[in-house]
Amino acid sequence: CGGMALRFRTTPAAPAQAATTQLAKGQPLDIAYQNVYTWLVENRKLASSFPHDLQEMRAKLSTAIDQLPTFPEFEQTAQEKDSLTYFDCMHIFDILREKNPQKTLIGSFTDPIVREWSTLMKAYTKSNLHLGDSAQRLTSLISADLPAQRKILAKQVREIEELRRKEDEALSASKRYEKQFERDCGEMGVQGRADLKAELVAQLPALPSMLAKFLKTLVDDESLRKAVSMYRGCVTHISRHGSDTSGPVEAPLPILAEVLALDPTTLEKYLAAPQPPAAPPSEPSASPAILEVVSSSTEAPPPSDLPASADSVTAADTTA
Repeated sequence: CGGMALRFRTTPAAPAQAATTQLAKGQPLDIAYQNVYTWLVENRKLASSFPHDLQEMRAKLSTAIDQLPTFPEFEQTAQEKDSLTYFDCMHIFDILREKNPQKTLIGSFTDPIVREWSTLMKAYTKSNLHLGDSAQRLTSLISADLPAQRKILAKQVREIEELRRKEDEALSASKRYEKQFERDCGEMGVQGRADLKAELVAQLPALPSMLAKFLKTLVDDESLRKAVSMYRGCVTHISRHGSDTSGPVEAPLPILAEVLALDPTTLEKYLAAPQPPAAPPSEPSASPAILEVVSSSTEAPPPSDLPASADSVTAADTTA
């Protein structure tokens, strides 16, 4: 600025007398950043018509940016033309000057675009427009943009910490689920590593004995028999004596009643019998005992009436 060096600070500036002494000695001026524009105006480094001149200059730059050639360096320039500074414009002018350096005999550029940008840069530095524009943008950056960027940075740091915490939790859960999977596979007698589907299909021959054990548990449960007998008797009684019921009454829980009517001796013999060899995975075989149970449950008609006691229910179902 007229041969003087400016040093901007974010702390309060030195007194005016100290600044005058520094100026007299040719030392850099220590000026607070928020007072740079004011200092330039008060020391008449900017013309009184600076705001109007700067507005006109930005309008000319906007028009010149729209007429730039399609160079790869200028792909984002048109989108950011409202936020370009003097230094950005100088960078654009340097690129244009490097690509078209030819000049005429009087020293002007032969390319009209380069010549126009050369004129704009001279007008930008006239009356220190570039200093006033830079001072305003400096104040805006420090007062508004930097605090906003600090907030964004702090938010991103918190998000990174949260993502790291979630990553640790996911890894811990993954290890826990892997151990649980290994335990479950061990209980089922499979490895669960190479081909889990084939190993599960190979366990199909064990299903008949498992189902037989389940059926035997149901048959031996006397409390279940009493509960089923009471429920069927209650539902049948309500269905018969209801005012809106006509025709035959279907007994409830027919399949469960038929299961309870199975002979425990038959189930014990089946459990004691040797199991058939394992069938190929593609053609799993069904147990003859299970087929017999399913066939009998399909062919036997459900009882039309149910006595009140559990013993009579068993006897009637066995007869059927």
